[in-house]
Amino acid sequence: MDNIIINTNETKDTKKCKTCQLEKPIAEFNKIRTGVYQSYCTTCAGIRRLAYYHAHKVKIVFGFMKLSEETRKNIIDDLESGLSIKKTNAKYGLGCTTINSWIRKGQVVYNKPVKSFKKTEV
Repeated sequence: MDNIIINTNETKDTKKCKTCQLEKPIAEFNKIRTGVYQSYCTTCAGIRRLAYYHAHKVKIVFGFMKLSEETRKNIIDDLESGLSIKKTNAKYGLGCTTINSWIRKGQVVYNKPVKSFKKTEV
């Protein structure tokens, strides 16, 4: 009699979305940093993102303009003096990507400082 080997380590090719409750191929789920797949599919993720944006539109779009004029000026002065965006966010208690999003949207415009390099003679 031949020995039959059954592979019990098959990879799961589908996953159930916690939002729509449908069983979908694993390719329709985004991976998180840890290598684990999200619990909701890309379609539901897009719907969630859109719903969040519309619920918080004023906060997201006009966040920089809601700050006092003095704080806005100080942020721009810090950036122009060479303080990194990351440190500026931390200094004013902002989220880690807040100033980057304001720059992309054109709400924060500043003159980037030019770094000088020492010339070395060869």
